[in-house]
Amino acid sequence: MDKGFKTSVFGFRKKQVIAYLEAQKNEHNDRLMDAENDAKKLEQNKTELECRIKELKAQNEELALQRAALISQKEEMADSLDRCGAENLRLASQLDEQKAAVESLRTALASQLEELTEVKAEYDKCAAAASDDLITFENEKTQLSAELDIARRRIAELETENARMKRQAAREQVIKRIKTDPVRAILSYVKKK
Repeated sequence: MDKGFKTSVFGFRKKQVIAYLEAQKNEHNDRLMDAENDAKKLEQNKTELECRIKELKAQNEELALQRAALISQKEEMADSLDRCGAENLRLASQLDEQKAAVESLRTALASQLEELTEVKAEYDKCAAAASDDLITFENEKTQLSAELDIARRRIAELETENARMKRQAAREQVIKRIKTDPVRAILSYVKKK
């Protein structure tokens, strides 16, 4: 609509003014409705933002608690790390001591190994000599066994001969007695049996 009013002799035209006022009222109502809609939207936005603020505050509090827990864990880990560092130093010191002890044992072992090598060489010599002596001993033993068997056979022969000779001597004594005193000899022979 035309914003300007046409003038008449007696002033403005009434229809134009009413139409203008109607248009202004409609425009005002439209603006008012738009403002109310904007206000409602702003109220909804405000409510959403307040909810979001509450959520963010809750998250912030939760993060603050987590931060405090993490700080506590960090302090505990720092203490643990300090203790581990001290333990590590102590273990490193023990390791150095054990390395020194191992080196000392290694030196002693090398010395004993040399000594053992010498003893083994001596043992090998002695074993070779003992082996030779054993062979000689076995030969001598075999020879002595043969000689012992010969001597035993000879002893058995001599014992047999001795028994034969004793029997012969006893017979000769009996014969002698019989020749000198036959009755007495027979009686003594009978007494013996």
